[in-house]
Amino acid sequence: MTGIITTGTGGYERLEYLDRLPVPEPGPEEVLVKVLAAGVNNTEMNTRLGWYSATIDVGTNSHSEVTSDDFEGIKDGGWHNKTPFPLIQGTDCCGQVVRVGLLANPELLRKRVLVRPCVAVIDDKGGPKSCWMGSDFNGSFAQFVVIPQTEVFPISSEWTDEELGVIPCAYGTAENMCIRANVKSGDTVLIPGGSGGVATAAIKLCKLRGATVISITNESKRDYVAEMGADIVYEGRYGGSGWKSMAADVQNNVNVVIDNVGGEGFLDLINCLKADGSYVCSGAINGPVVSLDLRTMYLRDLKLIGTTTWEKSVFPNLISYIQQGFVVPPRVTVFPLNKIAEAQKLFMAKEYVGKLALIPPPTTIF
Repeated sequence: MTGIITTGTGGYERLEYLDRLPVPEPGPEEVLVKVLAAGVNNTEMNTRLGWYSATIDVGTNSHSEVTSDDFEGIKDGGWHNKTPFPLIQGTDCCGQVVRVGLLANPELLRKRVLVRPCVAVIDDKGGPKSCWMGSDFNGSFAQFVVIPQTEVFPISSEWTDEELGVIPCAYGTAENMCIRANVKSGDTVLIPGGSGGVATAAIKLCKLRGATVISITNESKRDYVAEMGADIVYEGRYGGSGWKSMAADVQNNVNVVIDNVGGEGFLDLINCLKADGSYVCSGAINGPVVSLDLRTMYLRDLKLIGTTTWEKSVFPNLISYIQQGFVVPPRVTVFPLNKIAEAQKLFMAKEYVGKLALIPPPTTIF
């Protein structure tokens, strides 16, 4: 089969396009999925760059143009310490089940499916409660991927493969954040970085729950964020007049902050919360290291929530939302799989709106 092998930590030169990879064999309770479309996400670049290492203290946008020499010595740059390179990355997948293992459900054959990339694990030593496709084991940047049958969800929808293929990571993460922070009707939710994939998904999912959404983005993407459903949209970045206006207007006024930005604006976001409010985070694009006055947290009964492992209801919820028409398809820009470096460079430049999808070449194997 054809696929992209990430050979180690480093720059785009670590992405190798190979056309003679073996088609993986499903285990007894696994299925083989033909990849129809695979979304592009921050985590693929973060993993390749070694950004999850505790030695890295800058945002993901600070080191997009790098080479392998910049990462000599980084051994713990994956989600759970060491990434198992060489690795087929790819966290998002819309595909078709083409083979099932001996003990897997034969009714899954030929079904179009979405793959849940967050796989629950049991760790009695206090370790992580999940492992992730494309980071901890081979993912969807290839013509085929093997996955436990419990992680494939048949879907009946008029959405295209590309539209479905960008849903799992961004929308799953956003839905998980909404669940963990208990976003509900009548809440006011602040979502910075409103044009990002997780942020736009969170805007839609908060509105679906009946919340009022406030967001901030740069001037060129303001209309897009409003189109996604934000009720109030500020323009600008941390330190600018728009950010200062938001911080002043919204101070002590929101129930929930849904944040993937982090960085220097963290304290302003905390100060926007009402007493008993919740700050929920699953990323740190502008920087992972922040300062917090603990008195602000405990005197105002604030809840700080980190989210990586998904609640069981996340993916069934997403399938239901799509099939019932509760959410509309995202905008998608499509690249062939062999143009992965171009797609990732566009992603890092943040000069587009919507999502990016990679399409593997057609195959007649199945």
